[in-house]
Amino acid sequence: MKTGQGSILAPLTDIASLSKNIAFGIGKLVQEQGLAKVISDEQLLESIEDNYWMPEYRTYQRID
Repeated sequence: MKTGQGSILAPLTDIASLSKNIAFGIGKLVQEQGLAKVISDEQLLESIEDNYWMPEYRTYQRID
C-alpha cells in the first residue's frame, strides 16, 4: 500500500551520480544490442566522466 510519503525524485546531491549510473546502463545496453562499439567497462566509465557536463557559473556582484 502506498502511503504517499517519500520523494519521487532523487535528492539533488545524488543527481550527478545517478545520471552517470543511468548513462553506464544505457551504454552497456547499446553495446549488447550492437548499436555501439564494444569497449571495456573502464573505458565506458572514463568516457562518461570525460563527457559529463558540470555547470560552472560566474560569480557576480550586484550593482545598486
